[in-house]
Amino acid sequence: MKPEFIKIANGTLILTFICVSIYTGIYFALDNYSPIKTAILATVFSGTVLVTTTSILPDNSVAINSTKEIIGFINAEGHNQESTILVYDYLLSSVPFYTEANQITLKSTHNTTDREVLFQHDNLWRNNLWDMKDDQTIYRLDSISYKPHTFLLVRKKSPLPNNLNFLKNHFKAQLEYTKWWLYYNK
Repeated sequence: MKPEFIKIANGTLILTFICVSIYTGIYFALDNYSPIKTAILATVFSGTVLVTTTSILPDNSVAINSTKEIIGFINAEGHNQESTILVYDYLLSSVPFYTEANQITLKSTHNTTDREVLFQHDNLWRNNLWDMKDDQTIYRLDSISYKPHTFLLVRKKSPLPNNLNFLKNHFKAQLEYTKWWLYYNK
């Protein structure tokens, strides 16, 4: 596997160099005992970080584990409110920011899925968190996997176990992303 490097545009490098130069100039220009020196340096540093990250992060979605590209495909293929996104054994809390589709987390062994219900005081969370150790859940998953506009996201790090491999055949198409497999029905 080849290493992933962050892509940085030349304009971003020039802008960062200018910001660092301004930061250094302010650092040496202000008196060490000046009460506003820390505040000014913190402001310039925060501005530099903000400007640089807004130009670096969009080009490096894989490096920051963003699912925006995958959800963009799902939005283009499915009908948002009729679509169902099944995420196997991983909590993707960013999905609701990108789509109106119904997201269901299929809990198996990964610890992040436990945290989803921490502050839930009612049983509504059961609609969106399915325990894969329950036979009834497997039957529900079997039936929903045939429906149109259903998408199954599986991390390459934790593929489907043998008892769930039948799901791959239920989906008509699949796409491979850097860190994910996407199985779907149109």
